[in-house]
Amino acid sequence: MIRNVIFDLYGTLIDIDTDEKYEGFFEHVEKLFKDDKYLAGNFKKIYLAKCNEKSKEKEEFDLLEVFKEIFEVDDYEAYRIAWTFRLSSLNKIKLYPNVIWLLEALKNTGYNIYLLTNAQRCFTIFELYALGIEKYFDGIYISSDYGVKKPNKKFFETLIYENKLYIDECVMVGNDPFTDIEGAKNLDMKYIYVETETSTKDVLKPDVKGFNAKKIFKLIRR
Repeated sequence: MIRNVIFDLYGTLIDIDTDEKYEGFFEHVEKLFKDDKYLAGNFKKIYLAKCNEKSKEKEEFDLLEVFKEIFEVDDYEAYRIAWTFRLSSLNKIKLYPNVIWLLEALKNTGYNIYLLTNAQRCFTIFELYALGIEKYFDGIYISSDYGVKKPNKKFFETLIYENKLYIDECVMVGNDPFTDIEGAKNLDMKYIYVETETSTKDVLKPDVKGFNAKKIFKLIRR
């Protein structure tokens, strides 16, 4: 019997489009940061070099540390800078239709709900609150906090062990066949593959095509 539902976030519950590669992005960000302490005109070079350096240290690094080192600021200021950076790359962010209905239906039916996402806390935590869904999760696991990411078993196992869950009572709901679904398979965990716009197509037959809250709810309860 399923008692615990583990959701991916971006592309599964949240419909998002970001682009840090569009022409002029870093020039735009530099103008926003013109009054902050950094080497003028070199932000892109410094930022990319720092990210490359951090990526060699851990499977998943914390971008907040990159901003802290570049600007030589504390956590509070680094979060402000991170959110400014995020907003500059954000083209679209919204919940898929009936996400709130699904989360409330699961809660009202007695399920525990967890979030397991490959993401940066300095971006994600604000977006969870802005979209009003943080309150539905019994645990929020963001890869930048743990130095690993899906499909790494260690990331899944951290959630399982810290909450004293049984794998056969869990289901992973995600839109990525490589990180969400392969990660669940590696633990012999049940899964529901929701194919959305950002999913890699023709890799795995979807259980749900497009975000359909009522169908997802039905599959969880089957």
